[in-house]
Amino acid sequence: MALVSGIEEAKILEIKQTEIHDKAGQSIRENGWLPNLFSGIVGKAKEFLQAIIREKDMPPKPVLNMDMDKFRTMQNLMLKAQKQAKAIKKIQEGTLPTLRQQLAETTGIFKGKERKSLEKQIQQTEAELAEN
Repeated sequence: MALVSGIEEAKILEIKQTEIHDKAGQSIRENGWLPNLFSGIVGKAKEFLQAIIREKDMPPKPVLNMDMDKFRTMQNLMLKAQKQAKAIKKIQEGTLPTLRQQLAETTGIFKGKERKSLEKQIQQTEAELAEN
């Protein structure tokens, strides 16, 4: 938290050295190894660091300067455009080449109706593509 608020790492390490290491060493020399005293020392160091963080001016929270209605409208338009782009891609890469290949494979004297039907489907698909 201290790093995020803009306090230099050297200052944090200095606080760690003076508030935790030095005081813990002194406590161990005077009282022996007592874990409860150590947790108290760490708690006091934490409070000291939090006080420094409070003193340091935190940058203000960012303010949204965009109208949410406009944002939602633009988001909906984007989603519609993406959906149409997928539909166009599906037609261009899937349906239309398949129909053209079927038309190319439909050869012979007695397949005139089938060719006309495929040509009509191709024209309808191209018209649908032009609409999107």
